[in-house]
Amino acid sequence: MTQTVQNVAVQFVLNREEVFAKVDRGIELHRSIEAQTNELEEIKAYLREAAATGAFPATDTGTVEIRSPETENCVQVVSCKDTPVLIAGKDLTALKSQLTAGDFNLMFRETITMQPTANFEKAFNVATKKVKGIVRKFVGWRPNSNQVRFSK
Repeated sequence: MTQTVQNVAVQFVLNREEVFAKVDRGIELHRSIEAQTNELEEIKAYLREAAATGAFPATDTGTVEIRSPETENCVQVVSCKDTPVLIAGKDLTALKSQLTAGDFNLMFRETITMQPTANFEKAFNVATKKVKGIVRKFVGWRPNSNQVRFSK
């Protein structure tokens, strides 16, 4: 019996050591990936600027291809048009009221969005059985996995 307890204890120590090793390796990888991501974003910004100089030929769609003569590695810098977005915090009913229905419908698609409130679970838990039944027909629960956060 004592031997079994000792084996369990030894096994637990081995697992703890493996966990600590995984923590160290995870942080090492996280730092490396973060540094590489930052470097890649800097390179992309530089290549966007290089493409904008006109030193490299562009296609009729505005795509610029830059090919390394030594390695034949190639990147394409694709021109993207700006996307119209509604300005947060603006009264959109005022916008609708100032346009004709025809103009509004040509430029906008009206949608209704809903999302659970911050106190949804509390409100749901105290709701009547009838209300819960109705809500369950429209709301599902998606499982979330626990987050792992590495120190910097």
